[in-house]
Amino acid sequence: MDMLVQHVGDVVILDVKRESIDANEVDAFKRDITPLLGSNKKVVLDFRDMRFIDSAGIVAILSCLRTVASQSGELKLSVPNESVRSELEITRIHRIIDVFGSVDEAVASFLAPSLVASIQHQVDH
Repeated sequence: MDMLVQHVGDVVILDVKRESIDANEVDAFKRDITPLLGSNKKVVLDFRDMRFIDSAGIVAILSCLRTVASQSGELKLSVPNESVRSELEITRIHRIIDVFGSVDEAVASFLAPSLVASIQHQVDH
């Protein structure tokens, strides 16, 4: 699978270059993505090219979450496609993993808490 890895500060963005994750492709997806999750604590899965996901794909995303969480990390999703986002909402995965409409929003959500803490530290001193 083609996957582009980018870094924005300590956030790792994995651009998943596939149009679907379904039962036929889920094993390859998990095999390819698991080593990239590694020990990263802030991970965004960029699904900008995705047009379809089924229950097997959703289970694979939960597997990614387990891998990242086992390293005390956090996983967020960038899902601009409305139908894919709708599938995630129907399955309520958005209650477990933050789902954003763009990579920029997902990355900003990681940076915002540290920015707030930095500002608060400056105000307190």
